[in-house]
Amino acid sequence: MLAAAITAMLFLLRPAAPRPGTTVVRAVLPITPAERFAFNRRAVAVSPDGETVVFTGIHQGAPALFRRALSGRSAELIRGTERGHSPFFSPDGQWIGFFTRAELKKVPLSGGTAVSLSNLPPITAGASWAENGQIVLTRKLNGPLDVVPAAGGALAKLTQLDTSAGEHGHLFPQVLPGGRGVLFTLRKGRDYTDTAASSIAVLDQTTGKRNVILEGASFARYGAGRLVFVRGPSVFSVPFDLNLLSVTGPPVPILETVVVHRDLAFGHFDLSAGGTLVFLEGPPTAAPNTSVLLLDRTGKEKSLPVPPGEYYGARFSPDGGRLVLSRFENLRGTIVIYDRGRNILTTLTPEPGSQFIPIWSPDGRRIAFSRYTDAMPTLSAKNADGSGEIEPLTEPSEDAQFADAWSPDGKTILYTVAYTADRGPKRKILSTDLWLVSHGDRRSARPWFESPFRETAGTFSPDGRWIAYVSDESGVKEIYIRPYPGPGAAVKVSNGFAIEPLWSRDGKELFYRTGENAEKFMTVAIRTLPELTISAPQLLFSSEVEVGGQEDRSREYDVSADGHFVGQRSSRTEEPNRQLVVVTNWAKTLGP
Repeated sequence: MLAAAITAMLFLLRPAAPRPGTTVVRAVLPITPAERFAFNRRAVAVSPDGETVVFTGIHQGAPALFRRALSGRSAELIRGTERGHSPFFSPDGQWIGFFTRAELKKVPLSGGTAVSLSNLPPITAGASWAENGQIVLTRKLNGPLDVVPAAGGALAKLTQLDTSAGEHGHLFPQVLPGGRGVLFTLRKGRDYTDTAASSIAVLDQTTGKRNVILEGASFARYGAGRLVFVRGPSVFSVPFDLNLLSVTGPPVPILETVVVHRDLAFGHFDLSAGGTLVFLEGPPTAAPNTSVLLLDRTGKEKSLPVPPGEYYGARFSPDGGRLVLSRFENLRGTIVIYDRGRNILTTLTPEPGSQFIPIWSPDGRRIAFSRYTDAMPTLSAKNADGSGEIEPLTEPSEDAQFADAWSPDGKTILYTVAYTADRGPKRKILSTDLWLVSHGDRRSARPWFESPFRETAGTFSPDGRWIAYVSDESGVKEIYIRPYPGPGAAVKVSNGFAIEPLWSRDGKELFYRTGENAEKFMTVAIRTLPELTISAPQLLFSSEVEVGGQEDRSREYDVSADGHFVGQRSSRTEEPNRQLVVVTNWAKTLGP
């Protein structure tokens, strides 16, 4: 009854644009467990008139957008937004813009067929729709602001990074009412992963000049004469003059408990021009803590005493005495090595940027990995004892490169290239192929296997004569093997969905994962001489260790020569209660 009364009050009090002096109404919008929030990207947006909220939820196990009218009783799925996130409204409130892994799209608020506007990298940082029919966006975390027509078309640069001043990115744009200025987050610091070195800037589109208006701040939103922004784990507000494009008073903390995303330093809130504030209420998103586990062939687990942290992609050294892993803190990824005998963890890559997906050379002396600094991820390597500098293995490219495997003779590295592929008029997808590069010769990079389908997660057989990989040519991801260096036809190994192929060290088995949540570890017996023979798949064990299967996390387990598996599992903490809150005429809560 109380919820219904609040909803009715909202309906009666909702003006087209809240006016000074109107009543403040605070209400919780009920969200069912089936519509739970997705926190990895921006989660909420409010319509220009302050009457409708769109949020990123989960539908059938994947992100999707839901709409919730303040006068309504429940949220509704917006058809056409499957796998979408980071919503934003058109100025008339009739369209929703959003991102997928490879595209910027728009769809009518009521749902329907989504229109592709532009292809983009998988990791972006927000967009805003201007009244002049342009969409301002951040194409990548270490880039400037771009614009694209709301009808679709080519991207054009709106800002330039001042690298001489240490700028790494212009993020989270908001076009101000009237279109005169654009708010955005300016990142400096050691590299683009330094989220603490952020400030709020405003681009005056009349003069073309930009000025920093708040230091030590990120993700600002304007409404009713104020900015709301993130500083550390908290959210603040400050008065802002829309004509002068400047702050006119001191910041004050917001008493509401707004969810702040730790990795990208943004808040899950939005503010309409008239002053309706919508936000997710609750504590900040927690930093993951990962256990590194040894498993035997029955799935029995033993936790390794690795220091607390967020780890991915553990790999045994050739002698089995060490593990190399990716360790993440916010956006920054470093390569670390764990000595199993001495229980000591050391950092291999203290250099700027983000390093991830490490793979050992066959002799254990070098480690190759993907490195993300000021362009797309490219391949690099460093001596496993930490000596020397990081060595680039490939040339910079507009396509992302992800390390997969080192050939048994140590001469060649197999990697996945991710790029945007055309699939007919107005249809673009993120596609992947398998490439090779000779160690020590950056110019030798060349495709090994390209097709209209997506190939990832390549791995060499121990005798170097075969490559196992994942392809979706059957309509779902499955495991195939193909002669190396070729030619020769592919042979399908799995029977239905399967990911994360890996040869045993003696080459007599091929492991992979399947099941609804990839929880089943399978094995097939393989003989490559005198001819290829493959047994029927058999279940080894089931385990809920972390799952890979993406181009940037192709495999989340490894197997040693003595048959032990290693994997990771994030700690299972009870999700705190978070809810969607709306406050009309919010600025009035701050007093006169």
